[in-house]
Amino acid sequence: MIQNRKDVMGYFPDPYPDELFYSICARFAERMSYSPTIAARALSLPTHASVGFFLPYNLDLLAETLPPRHSYTADSFIDGHSILPYWGPFMQSATYSLIRGEMKKRRGQGALAYCGYVGPRYLRQFIRYCPKCVSADRGRWGEAYWHRQHQIPGVLVCETHSVFLLDSELSVATALRDKKLLSAESCALSTLLGQLQLSDTRHCALLAIARDVDWLLHAGVPRCPEAIRTNFLELLKQNGFVRKTIVKRDELRSAIIKRYSSSLLCELCSSIGEPGHIVDVAKLYRAHISVRDPINQLVLMHFLGHTAQSFFATIPAIMNLSPDRSGVLE
Repeated sequence: MIQNRKDVMGYFPDPYPDELFYSICARFAERMSYSPTIAARALSLPTHASVGFFLPYNLDLLAETLPPRHSYTADSFIDGHSILPYWGPFMQSATYSLIRGEMKKRRGQGALAYCGYVGPRYLRQFIRYCPKCVSADRGRWGEAYWHRQHQIPGVLVCETHSVFLLDSELSVATALRDKKLLSAESCALSTLLGQLQLSDTRHCALLAIARDVDWLLHAGVPRCPEAIRTNFLELLKQNGFVRKTIVKRDELRSAIIKRYSSSLLCELCSSIGEPGHIVDVAKLYRAHISVRDPINQLVLMHFLGHTAQSFFATIPAIMNLSPDRSGVLE
């Protein structure tokens, strides 16, 4: 606990709805005119460290040093301003608890690796924004901010306004490497709109994924990887992708690629369409996988005729089944 009142911050901005934690810290640093090193120290981070972009860390100490009478906790930052709720339902409980614990610690940078968010397909993207959200946020809050949902790899459109997201001038890799803290208002944001055409199947697929990501971030879905697995196996059997007790994974992968195309799967940051990644199809339904990539799970749900909400709505009926009740082997 903080023993000396001089360690307590005199100011910290109130987070906006669904604001990325990085964005909150960027607004704080710019409001206080802090350099990255001073900002890191004020945010209770090691001075050589960057603010966690996808999964912030050292949140317990930060919550203790916030101004008096604040209502924010490490848990509220994790649930409302990080991407962990997007990954949570697809994690084993032990892995989820480990990551959540790491995010509260001083040296929690390793939390990112547990989710697999260390490859180039995650770090090469730029911080994204929706021009209509920028306008709406300025009208409501007086300033724009980086939205959490817009930064998740594979989300290319705004589900609220049905427009394409735009890339800012700042890449995720640069923000992490150079410890840059740039708020949305400090960047040159375009007002150019790319409206979705709902007669275009690609646009519809992108919008459906964005809506499912938004639902996962806010629905509070419990961790239920085995129930998810059982549900997938039942649906695969109903759709003819099981021969006797074996999943026809080559046929499944080919059918998914035929439906969505390798290029669309690449846009979504799904590894299913990548050459030599047949093992990733098996990871969709195999047991004892500590972390399953959510975007691959969402692609399979859509392929089998479900949204995330409709898929999870069927789970209570199978929650008490053992993993082997589907009668399907791996």
